[in-house]
Amino acid sequence: MWEAWGYRQAQAADDYRRIELQRLRWDRSNLWSSEVRGLEERVRDLERLLGRKTMQVEILKDALAGSDSK
Repeated sequence: MWEAWGYRQAQAADDYRRIELQRLRWDRSNLWSSEVRGLEERVRDLERLLGRKTMQVEILKDALAGSDSK
């Protein structure tokens, strides 16, 4: 009887470890996905900012070129 009890406890502990490991893997993958989405959003923001700054530089170049020719 006690042997069966010990086996059930060991089995329950193994099940718990297996479930906990799956949860940790899931948490890690969700954290990774969340982090990737955040970084992708940051890259999009920086690309937009770079585009705006590039347009500003072009406008200023044209303005300077126009003032030099006068």
